[in-house]
Amino acid sequence: MPPRSTPRTPIRWDARALALASLLAGCGQGLGVSATFTDDLVEAPARSLSLTFLGSSSCDVVLAALPATVAMLPNVLATRDYGYPLDPAQSDVFDDLPSDTSITVDVVARSTSGLVIARGCRTFTIDALEEPAEVPLRALPECANTSTRLDVTLVLDTSVRMALADQEAAHIPELLAAVLDPVGAIPDTLWSVITYGHADEVLLEPTTDLSAVRTAVNTLENLANGQPRLFDAMAKATERARARAVCGLRPVIFVVASYRDEGSARTFTDAQVGIIGARGDATDDLYLMAVTLTDEAYVDVDGMAPMPVEALVMGAGTRAQMAQSFRDGRDKIIELSRPKTN
Repeated sequence: MPPRSTPRTPIRWDARALALASLLAGCGQGLGVSATFTDDLVEAPARSLSLTFLGSSSCDVVLAALPATVAMLPNVLATRDYGYPLDPAQSDVFDDLPSDTSITVDVVARSTSGLVIARGCRTFTIDALEEPAEVPLRALPECANTSTRLDVTLVLDTSVRMALADQEAAHIPELLAAVLDPVGAIPDTLWSVITYGHADEVLLEPTTDLSAVRTAVNTLENLANGQPRLFDAMAKATERARARAVCGLRPVIFVVASYRDEGSARTFTDAQVGIIGARGDATDDLYLMAVTLTDEAYVDVDGMAPMPVEALVMGAGTRAQMAQSFRDGRDKIIELSRPKTN
């Protein structure tokens, strides 16, 4: 599948609004925060913003904490909640904050349902501002250091199509034997399980307990019912992975797919945006790994990560190919877990 043309189109406030804010500012006073997206598809669900201001902190520290726990960090100065978009001249953003010392702001964008869809951070001094403090919002936090742990979401097809594609009912035993092998699994990896077909559900919330993961996956053996609502499952998996993304933890989506999507309420674009995040920015991509049992499944899944997005999508038409694909997936997880060296 040829790569799509994906130009970055930064969203910015109208220049006249910024100019007016600057006139009102007076050495930084009256200026606020400009929270901006670089991709309109990522921006689309944004409905509210939460701003947490901290003193004597850094973005590396803040972005290593879940959005729900930032308010419990030391040196929290204030929290503010606003609708989206936020007027960069919002008059009360800096109320009661020190203007002559360094402060750090954590900005979290949420959807109507309250799901975290993007996050940004910046450290600055209010008195030094000559324009609103611009905070780029990203679907993955921008971190100074390489991630040292993986957050792997298993997205497993339990549809009727799976029973047709895998008549030996081999994918669950092979997954357990390779990817979830207690000997070969990387300690401290965070695992979760989402199913689609017999039930579209979060079967297991994120955990480092590999035995609990193996038990949950083992319950899926020989299950086959419903449609392969692949796009729904992928959108759910990527949204949840991004919502809990923090520095030090790299999200990975590992899908086992029997056939092309049938019956989803979500679209292919929803699934693709979940993987690539901001188009044209490779640092905002999730790593996609997949074992696909038919050509139709391969086309759907591979298209979610168009080149040059980094991914490992494997076709597996036979039991032997399936076993090898799961071993290759295990090896890739091991590789991804190793810190990158320059």
